[in-house]
Amino acid sequence: MSRSGVLGGLLVVLTLIGGAALVAIALSVPTGPDGDPGFIIAIVELVVDAAAFAVVGAVILVRRPGLSLGWLLGLTGPVILATFGGFALSGLRLETVGPDDALGSWAAWYASLAFYALFLLLAGIAILFPDGRLPSRRWRLPVALLLGVAGVVVLLTAVAPGPLGEGLPPNPLGVDTPLLRELGPLAAGLGGIVVVAAMAMGAIAVAVRFRRSSGVARQQQKWFLASIAAIALLLPPSFLDGSEGWSIADTLAIGGLVLLPLSIGIAVTRHRLWDIDRILSRTIGWALVTGVIVGVFAVLVVALQAALSGVTQGGTLAVAASTLIAFALFQPVRRRVQHAVDRRFDRARYDGERVVEAFAGRLRGEIELDALASAVQEIAATTVRPASTAMWIRRRNAAMTFAATGASARTEP
Repeated sequence: MSRSGVLGGLLVVLTLIGGAALVAIALSVPTGPDGDPGFIIAIVELVVDAAAFAVVGAVILVRRPGLSLGWLLGLTGPVILATFGGFALSGLRLETVGPDDALGSWAAWYASLAFYALFLLLAGIAILFPDGRLPSRRWRLPVALLLGVAGVVVLLTAVAPGPLGEGLPPNPLGVDTPLLRELGPLAAGLGGIVVVAAMAMGAIAVAVRFRRSSGVARQQQKWFLASIAAIALLLPPSFLDGSEGWSIADTLAIGGLVLLPLSIGIAVTRHRLWDIDRILSRTIGWALVTGVIVGVFAVLVVALQAALSGVTQGGTLAVAASTLIAFALFQPVRRRVQHAVDRRFDRARYDGERVVEAFAGRLRGEIELDALASAVQEIAATTVRPASTAMWIRRRNAAMTFAATGASARTEP
């Protein structure tokens, strides 16, 4: 194993050790700092997310040692634990010991610094995905400027006096001077700008690469975008959920972060890379079918309840009738919707199925073996694109083998 692979493995071990320590800290207060067991659930999910980043980074470093993307993924795992684990430990110490606790102050200090590192790593992954290089040379200046400003923010945050943030203890390394007292609030404002700018640059880089990509690179971008879209759909319900305590939306939002490293691992290693079109097609198709059936069911329930309002148990009859109608409509709606979605999002499979259907019709009326061999070559090249194929046909006392990669044929006894 290369030195990069060994170091990647060490990052995985470091992440697992940090994750075990973080879970132990969470279990020390079984109901969480606010009496909510969801705190422990969130910690466990964060550990799984961090481990996924570290493991995928190590796999990439083993298979492609020179790819900088592997280092960013591997480092993201420990940084996730440092950020959220530090804030969690600080909150627990403040709750159980008090605001003067030294361990809580140091935990908040390194978590505040790791917070900026986490966003820079995530932005770097988006900018460098999938080949580990910048989209173009013109990106060097804005990336260098962003890193420079981020370095200033981290330095000022590390030594500025006063609280590290809202609800956080004072900075244990704060140097109380008039200049740093003035620069402390400025560092917080610049920190927000750095986070927003980093995420914006990552989004722009992904959009630029997707627009310019084709073939394998485009499939890689599809995997990456699919994971980002899934995370973007899972996060808003968690923020908009007004219920107190832990909810399913919170569980899905934090657990959904694991999709990002998994999609990157599939894209970079190119394992089942071309399945993304089918996954997107089936996901969109089932979502549309579900929406259509639910809409039809709701409309029928309302309409039938109004029509059967004078009948005994009109509501029950309406629900029963609507269920039967929705069940009968499911398969026809699914076929039509999936057919339309495949034409847009899984075009290769859609075209392949059409070619196979046409070939089946031709095969029923074809008796010339040379023409049949040519047809097999055409259908194989159009649908599955193999490196080589062979067809063996037994006729009476002889067998003929046609190589799909060439025009020759030979007779075997």
